[in-house]
Amino acid sequence: MLTVAVLLAPNVSVAAPAAPPPGQTTTSAGALAPGQSTTSLPPPPSNEPAPAPEVAPVPTDTLAAAPAAPVETAPAPVQRVAPAKATPAVDDATWRAIEGRQVVIDTPDGPVEGELADSQGDTLVVVQENGRVTSLSKARASGVRVVQAPAPNPSPKDSMADLQPSDESEPSDDEPTAEEDEGEDEDLTEAQKRRKKRREDREHAILGAFAMQGATYSYWRGDGVNAGHASYAMDFGVGGNFSPKFGMYAMAGGLLGAKIDNKTIKANYGHVAALFVFGGKHYYSTVGAGVAFSRLRFGDDTLQKDRGLAMPFKLIGKIPLPKKLYIGLGLTYEFAALRGFSRFVNAIGGQLVIGRW
Repeated sequence: MLTVAVLLAPNVSVAAPAAPPPGQTTTSAGALAPGQSTTSLPPPPSNEPAPAPEVAPVPTDTLAAAPAAPVETAPAPVQRVAPAKATPAVDDATWRAIEGRQVVIDTPDGPVEGELADSQGDTLVVVQENGRVTSLSKARASGVRVVQAPAPNPSPKDSMADLQPSDESEPSDDEPTAEEDEGEDEDLTEAQKRRKKRREDREHAILGAFAMQGATYSYWRGDGVNAGHASYAMDFGVGGNFSPKFGMYAMAGGLLGAKIDNKTIKANYGHVAALFVFGGKHYYSTVGAGVAFSRLRFGDDTLQKDRGLAMPFKLIGKIPLPKKLYIGLGLTYEFAALRGFSRFVNAIGGQLVIGRW
């Protein structure tokens, strides 16, 4: 056995080293410097058998000897997986593109034909030819085809051609369409239909009228009067047009406001006459005869009233308007014989005309 000696300071007791366990030896290397440790060598292997393990005592208590109750565990929750949604045969973009068109939809129950009114959501609304409205699911549609194809877009050449002015005049919004005329004709009798057709085919108005306003230079000559002055000329007429080129009218009017002989005589003239009218589409002329009336007031307040023969003549150029109306401008000439053909009136001027022929 080896003993390690340690030098200690004075007055310090050192305990005796303990005996090493069996099989362990101690090596002495002399005194250890401060901070130096001893090293123990591992014991050599022993050939003695290992001691038997200790057996736990068996409890005698009945409660302690009872087996432990099994612990019940809750079953794990079952996760339900939703079935995958089948992809429709026709997508929503296709349904939206063909809304409002005549289509044929293929379904397991057979084709459904009609106008696709709506395709919002998962339901299709189809209006059939008999007016019946049918709803079906998009998932039941296996295919679709368009019966009425959309009109093709016009080419740039056709678009420019539409901008060119057309020689044919288009009907205005005020004129009735052919469909409206057919609907009105169904309510008419045969006699009314013939009369309407004759009225439409006629190029002129049977009942005619006109109003003429203008100015003339009027001259009174004979029986102590020989002077003239400007006057206001107006005429009104109504009559019948027997054809586009001939008519007969009754006319009344006169020459008013003439101040003759150095404005010492106030002269007015009137007439009532029958006119024969001859003309065409853009002009007409009149010739007629009637009764003339003359009224002269002199400076000394003397008044002369005379009657005689009146013969008016007119030449009018006209511009046709809708509804068989026209506007025109023309020349007028008036001749009258008064006081037993001893005094004459002559007037010439122009008039603006509006009338119906």
